[in-house]
Amino acid sequence: MRLKILFDNEQKELLVTQEYRQYFISFLKNIFAGTKIYLNLYSQKVVKPFTFSVFLGKDLIPLDEKKIKISLPIEFLFSTGDPEIFSYFYNGVLDFKKEERVLNISHNFLKIKKIQLFKNIRINSSAGIFKTLGAVILTDPNASAKNFHNYFIIPNDNLEKFNKILELRMAEKYQRIVGKKIDTRIIFTPISDEELAIFIRQRKIDIGFSQPIKEIIVKHYKGYLRGFKGIFYLEAHPEMLQFIYDYGLGIRTGQGFGMVDLLAQI
Repeated sequence: MRLKILFDNEQKELLVTQEYRQYFISFLKNIFAGTKIYLNLYSQKVVKPFTFSVFLGKDLIPLDEKKIKISLPIEFLFSTGDPEIFSYFYNGVLDFKKEERVLNISHNFLKIKKIQLFKNIRINSSAGIFKTLGAVILTDPNASAKNFHNYFIIPNDNLEKFNKILELRMAEKYQRIVGKKIDTRIIFTPISDEELAIFIRQRKIDIGFSQPIKEIIVKHYKGYLRGFKGIFYLEAHPEMLQFIYDYGLGIRTGQGFGMVDLLAQI
């Protein structure tokens, strides 16, 4: 279950910090504040049963290490597999839509211009082609956090090791959110330009460009995270693929990382 919110105001451009995700985390807290699920979500450190991604307009220009110039409107995508979470969020958004000052981003207040609900997607295949909507973050539990490039792992480092850690992390996340264990392998495979071209010609996916897996360094809460973006295959039990689609891939998905889109079931 997912929806998109368009945030806008009279200004055409804004200057925002590169740590912009914090504004949307605050927005989520405000949406859930006053509901019976707020304490379960925010009174302690728990895996959030949702994910989100932000698109900062078409004309994003990094100015320096701290600031970005963006164009409006801003797109906010929200996804969850929990009907109760989605209901509270959607109803909260409807209430906030009546207000003029909803999102405070770098001391600029934006209002909700539009809400778009997406059709539910059910995954019944054990393999699919996915693309990232936000940077995916994954950490090695056996590495020291002081060793930046070993602690944060991406597929380009060591694909076999990456897959083992991804399988471990997603199994843990699944158990914490769903409340039961799942026994499935997860195989992540970057898609090549040649393969992508074939799928486009066969009309299995509707996309006119390739985006190989690439490293992304993200500033977040006064520190840096290392992740990746791109298009890839995922193989797993359909229930796990659905879970990844609904709740995100990797860790820190409740902080605006790991949201993915399904291009095709194969």
